[in-house]
Amino acid sequence: MPGTCLEEKQVMVVFVPVADRVIVVPDARETESPGGIVLPEGASDKPQLGFVLAIGPKVEQVREGNRVLFSPYAETVTLNDVEYVLAKESDLYAILK
Repeated sequence: MPGTCLEEKQVMVVFVPVADRVIVVPDARETESPGGIVLPEGASDKPQLGFVLAIGPKVEQVREGNRVLFSPYAETVTLNDVEYVLAKESDLYAILK
């Protein structure tokens, strides 16, 4: 459209996992240790807990909205400044109740 720029448009990225893949929104990283020490950006552990955002058609044991414990080696991707974890169902260790 003439006269418009991309910054003015709200871009919405929608992606759907395939096969046995799961998309998880990880919990926020800790910025302070239990003792009150402020942690630098690279020092905090990668979060391993999060909520299932979407599931592929072959996923059997988890559902959207489940809170899960996932592998620290699962792939991550950042879209629109939001970090997502893309994992196989077998990379999920537990569903938290």
